[in-house]
Amino acid sequence: MSDALTIVTSGDKWMNSSLSFRDVITLLLNKTSKSLFITAYAINNESIIDELIKVIEKEIPQIVLYVYSGDKISIIPNISRLRKYDYEGSNFKIIEIKQSILHAKVLVVDNLYVICGSANLTNSAMTSNYEMGLMVENAQIASQITQLLIKLS
Repeated sequence: MSDALTIVTSGDKWMNSSLSFRDVITLLLNKTSKSLFITAYAINNESIIDELIKVIEKEIPQIVLYVYSGDKISIIPNISRLRKYDYEGSNFKIIEIKQSILHAKVLVVDNLYVICGSANLTNSAMTSNYEMGLMVENAQIASQITQLLIKLS
């Protein structure tokens, strides 16, 4: 098996030497065909929310967004745009983590692609912060991470 490993970053001094978080997240959201698992401590980037809504509306069989909601930091009004898609029988679920801090920033697409890094799904993380992570194309790693995330459900 040939595994692909790609560095993803944000921050002006790093942008020319690697792929950007925003571009890679958008690319993977557009590639999603079977399943999508996302963790977010904070989410307010409108373009990522728009892309996520497009994925939800494609009726991908399983989409789960894990969010930390133990304080007011991550309960940003933008998440309300997503709540209307979370209903009984829907392909999309929001799992709120309240007792412990969910600080992981992970995206798993189709049990094949994983992005894991420091970036929240916020405007500053996608543009001005210096953030770094890895995109991995490996079904075994993706499956292991998915199984860990399912334990939070």
